[in-house]
Amino acid sequence: MPKISVIIPVFNHGDELTACLASLKKQTEKDFEIIIVDDGSNPAVVLSSTKDLTRSEILHSVQNDKISLIRFDKNRGAPAARNAGFAKSTGEYVIFLDADAILEPDALSVMKDILDTDNRYDFVYSPVIWMRGKTSIGTIGGGPFDVDKLKETNYIHTSALIRRKAFPGFDESLKKFQDWDLFLTMAERGSRGSAVKRPLISLTERKTGMSQWVPAFAYVLPWSWIGWIPKAVKKYKDAEAIIRKKHNLYQMDSSVRWNDMRTLFGLIALIELLSMPAAWNPELNSALAVIVGVLMVVFAFKNPTSAFSLLVLEFLIGSKGRLLVYGADAANDGGISLRIILFAAFLVGWFVARIRKAKIHVSTPFLALTALVGYALWRGLALHQPFIFADANAWGVLLLLIPAYDLACLDRVAFVSSLKRVAMVGIAWIILKSIALFFLFSHAFDASFLESVHRWIRRTGVGEITILGDGGVARVFIQSQIYALLGAVWLAADAARRTVGRQHWSALALCVLTVLISFSRSFWIGLGAGFFLCLIFVLRRKTWGWFKGMLVAGILSLLALIGIAWFPLPWSTAGNPVDWFTARVETGESAATSRWELLPILVDKAMESPILGHGFGATATYQSADPRVVAQTGGQYTTYAFEWGWIDLWIKFGILGPIVLLWILGSIAYRRPHLIPVLGALATVHMFTPYLNHPLGLLVLILADILDAI
Repeated sequence: MPKISVIIPVFNHGDELTACLASLKKQTEKDFEIIIVDDGSNPAVVLSSTKDLTRSEILHSVQNDKISLIRFDKNRGAPAARNAGFAKSTGEYVIFLDADAILEPDALSVMKDILDTDNRYDFVYSPVIWMRGKTSIGTIGGGPFDVDKLKETNYIHTSALIRRKAFPGFDESLKKFQDWDLFLTMAERGSRGSAVKRPLISLTERKTGMSQWVPAFAYVLPWSWIGWIPKAVKKYKDAEAIIRKKHNLYQMDSSVRWNDMRTLFGLIALIELLSMPAAWNPELNSALAVIVGVLMVVFAFKNPTSAFSLLVLEFLIGSKGRLLVYGADAANDGGISLRIILFAAFLVGWFVARIRKAKIHVSTPFLALTALVGYALWRGLALHQPFIFADANAWGVLLLLIPAYDLACLDRVAFVSSLKRVAMVGIAWIILKSIALFFLFSHAFDASFLESVHRWIRRTGVGEITILGDGGVARVFIQSQIYALLGAVWLAADAARRTVGRQHWSALALCVLTVLISFSRSFWIGLGAGFFLCLIFVLRRKTWGWFKGMLVAGILSLLALIGIAWFPLPWSTAGNPVDWFTARVETGESAATSRWELLPILVDKAMESPILGHGFGATATYQSADPRVVAQTGGQYTTYAFEWGWIDLWIKFGILGPIVLLWILGSIAYRRPHLIPVLGALATVHMFTPYLNHPLGLLVLILADILDAI
């Protein structure tokens, strides 16, 4: 009995068999049989006629004549042909090839060795090279096995090596997406796949037949906007809908995705525009905040999953969450922020809609963290610390653990899809906003206009804009830029694990550009740490092309930074790029000086109660070099919000604070190793700028933990 059965269905493309069989003849693995299924071809496939002598010689030289031909009188479709081939086969493993498939010489050997040595996997696959004539036009499919990704899109090609005992058969009622249906069925039965990094198979572009090719962009255009859809695309979408219905998948075609993303962009733009007059008008500000809160309650009741995504979107773009504020004073200080309003409104709507049937679960590390929060609150009250509740309110975001888990269990695919769209839109908005502000404040626009924009940014708590040096380039720091940083690291880690295209590298370059625009030293160090951790995957998978991609993306982001700053219309005030970075690297700069002045004071504070901590509201007083503080107090500054994040945890929670946060990071990294660079970058940034005790950073941990727990 052969080890492998190679099954090749053919319909009117028998002439392409020669190259396919020639590649099989060159295989380093020799223990296989070949079964060709002529699916009613006209003319019929022949193996030994005079005109087919070349192919005949190849056939009879492969594996000692272990070759069979099955012929259908009429076309029955690829699924039936493949099933017939499987019924006749005897191999322990099976692989289904198209007639135009050409295998690398070690293709069967590489895939067989994985199945032989690792019983966790029931099939092995690789990316597929797409050929136009003799020219490669890219790769399709491939990437690490991910059930969630498989539920969203068909990314595993039919030409996978499959264990015979795990093969469920092709659904012969399907006209398209038989491979997607196959691997979804196997995944539902508990089978898992192993991905080979490099392409092992190539296919040729066709206009008809089993490997028919249609431009990918045709399927993602928003045809519904113009009220017409091409026939071929409609058939594709109808076939996709059949698969989604069969496997109870979230119905989300590309037109809906376009519409959703357009709506999200419009919603963000509307909130940003409304926040401009509201920042100077407390009555308008309060009215808008109430309206948005009421709408969130209704939306959360009717569609809690989408409402949760909108809540996440506010985190992505809102920094401190004060784009709108209820009850603020004339300077837009005080009051209840939009984030708290949306947070409370969502919880109310979700509670009413779901509490009786909700699934509730909190992982052990997060239970420990929640207990620590309660302890720190009690400790602060016992020691009569000031600012207790102002210090503790950020940790209220942990309440999202309950509805997030419930909604993820309700429909994981819908939950993940919604979050992905929101993440793309939110990060894209932060990138665009950072670039726009960087351009404005690095050029000679009207001074009163720039002052108004700067005051709006300050009043809404979105970020800070300063000029580096004397009349130099603008530093645009937005707290939510942390997501662009994490996005850059995630994209880099993904590129280290699989083959990615230009769009992927372009997105990475834009994220890096945003981090550069922030001119944040802690962001730069965190980005470097994340990229360094990506080497784990590069060295393991030997993806040496990653270095080239990273170099090109880095150069492009730097050139874009300079190009935006130096754009000649209107007149640029940016100065010399060397001076920009020198101004941020110098340790004598006021912010850097203040931070280092604070460090020994915080260490001394922590050592006063290293085990039990001081609880929420604990303060420290130090000498600040910030010009604004110097002007007001002569430089003496007392605060409960400390720059050194890990020491802040130590002071507030005692020694268990850093330990529990490291436990959470470690548990997520253990279960999701591909997130190690992202978590490492976040933990590194937290060393200098606190994010793991801030809603923006805690949200990342909550979502990572929830998505792994279900």
